[in-house]
Parts: sequence; structure tokens; C-alpha cells
Amino acid sequence: MKLSTVTAVSAICFGCTLGLSAPAWSDGPVFNGTFRFVSDDGSTSTWVVTPCGTGCAHVVSDTGYVNVDAQLVDGQWRFTYTHPAAWDCEDGTDAPGTRHVTLDAATLRGTVAQGPDMVCGETDVVEEAYGFALNQIG
Repeated sequence: MKLSTVTAVSAICFGCTLGLSAPAWSDGPVFNGTFRFVSDDGSTSTWVVTPCGTGCAHVVSDTGYVNVDAQLVDGQWRFTYTHPAAWDCEDGTDAPGTRHVTLDAATLRGTVAQGPDMVCGETDVVEEAYGFALNQIG
């Protein structure tokens, strides 16, 4: 009789342990699907995002400029890439620039911080930031 009681208590405790296990989303939200990128100035592109591990999402844009892994850090997806024509120079040419993207995982609103770069023959470091939103379309 004691063995049955111990077995029953063990089964109940095991069930309680299963019921208290951490939910699957505890490692952060899954960033997955097709999104419309809309910057504050109205420019758009399409991003295709696929998970690449815990706290990792691979982002590819239809512009061809973005093809990177984003990392989830403190509730924000973050990545850096080089845009070949980030800066409009006074002489009419374009210069490459570094872009740092930060995207709030909950709201899908973010910021692209461009620079710091020394471009267009300037001796000063150039920086600029603009906001954007992602809207899931697939």
C-alpha cells in the first residue's frame, strides 16, 4: 500500500512539474514571415524573415542590400549591414555606408541609424537616423 501511495504522489508531482515548465516563447518571440518595410519617408521594400536558431532571424530584402542574421537583444532585433549607396554626395555620386538596424520585437517599429561613416571626401563623420515599421503580409 505504501508503494502505491508513493507512486501516486510521484505521478502527481511529475504532472505538476510538467505543468510548470517554461513556455516555448520564453526564449523570445519568433520573427518569421514576409513583411512590408515602410520607412518614415514612405520608401518601401519587402523583407523575408526565417528563424535561424534561438534569438536569431535571417533577414533578406527584395532590394538585395539586406541579407543578414538579426540577433534578439533585450527585446529588440538588431543587425548591421553595408548599403552600397547610403550617402548622396555633393558631386552627384553615391557612397557606401554602415546601417545599424534596431527593431522592437513587440511593436515591429524600428530605427535605422546610418553611420558613423567618413564619406564623399569629407573629413567629418556623418551620421543620420530614420524610423520604420514592418507590416506582416505573409
